[in-house]
Amino acid sequence: MNFLKVFVVSLILVMLPMTLWNAIDVFILSNCDHKFGCLGGFQIGLLVLGIVSFLSAIALSLAYFLLLHKAHSDKLNIIHLSISASLLSCSSTSILRITDSSMPNMIVFWFFYSFVIGVVTFYISKNITSLSCRR
Repeated sequence: MNFLKVFVVSLILVMLPMTLWNAIDVFILSNCDHKFGCLGGFQIGLLVLGIVSFLSAIALSLAYFLLLHKAHSDKLNIIHLSISASLLSCSSTSILRITDSSMPNMIVFWFFYSFVIGVVTFYISKNITSLSCRR
């Protein structure tokens, strides 16, 4: 897979679940921002999610090409990329609350967090793939 394909797949797989959760939280559960209202809070949330998803896509793409750029099966690689993106999406709300202090801290922390999740997932998948190819 090329860099653009990995980037787009990881961007979509990270952003879509987080956007759906944000929409459910704002519009169905009525957790609206007092200052900006429901729609304004949703738009600000989308802005932050866009930044976070973009950083995750870059970090996952880098981790992918460091570990799996010469792997044989594209289907398995997409499955492992999906696992990494899902882990990032599921943990996003708790991680974003940890780095609530400032935007630069959040950006740096999220990039390295995404990179570590990607490296761990792709390292495990690389070892699993190499073990199954030996048999």
